[in-house]
Amino acid sequence: MISRCQLAIIASLLLVLGVTYWPRMPYAPKPGYLLNEKPSDLKSRIEALTVIQAVNERNRQIRTFTCPEIKIRIWNKEFIKLTGNMAYEKDKNFRMIVKSIITKELDLGSNESYFWFWSRRMKPSVLYYSKHENLYRTGLRTPFHPLWMKGSLGLDEIPTSGIHARRRGFNWEFLQLTRNTQGKRVLRSILVDPKRSIIVGQYVYKDSKLMVSSEIYEYRDGLPHRAIVKWYEEDVVMILEFVNPKINQGIIPSTWVRPSMRGEIEIGE
Repeated sequence: MISRCQLAIIASLLLVLGVTYWPRMPYAPKPGYLLNEKPSDLKSRIEALTVIQAVNERNRQIRTFTCPEIKIRIWNKEFIKLTGNMAYEKDKNFRMIVKSIITKELDLGSNESYFWFWSRRMKPSVLYYSKHENLYRTGLRTPFHPLWMKGSLGLDEIPTSGIHARRRGFNWEFLQLTRNTQGKRVLRSILVDPKRSIIVGQYVYKDSKLMVSSEIYEYRDGLPHRAIVKWYEEDVVMILEFVNPKINQGIIPSTWVRPSMRGEIEIGE
């Protein structure tokens, strides 16, 4: 439904250029990374379950995440500087608004019934929305799904079943077969720092090819401070710097109301 060309248009919102330090993805697997290793032994599985339980216990204490200021840098042939804000209330309430120096550019959101996506740079510039149960019929690419963005925060719980666990350096990696937002079979990888009980990276593979990755390469006071997201097919990289984020704060209910636009298209029906 939404093409790669349109994704490139969104990534090129406004060319507000500047000299920027662009970090590498510190945890990303190297080319040729194998996904077909043998299952872990019993001792390793017990250790892995302990790691999952520690992460889940930590994340279970976080009900909401809010950040009134996000510094955003996008690379898609050019450097682009934007700003944004974000609010997340478990399980499905999410809102991310991105602005340029001129106006609002992007609105990603979700509530208990619907999720939506709007970009000023899309042609046509209409609000796309759908019921959650129709997700796999929308044809929506992963970058446009608000629940992918909120999952990139590393604040959700890790499943305890259907998971293959293994060591990757000092970290633990948890692999799970699932479906992406287009309904296609993919392999999801979650990378955990066991000493801090935090999620530091998430990756999606299709046919053993890395499609999208998200890493939190700096935490501050136990919360995400800097994250980097990369969409490999589209060759788009986005860095987010969260300025003074808060957890477990009250959020105005109107935050989760789907915006009303002049043009709206329900997808997946």
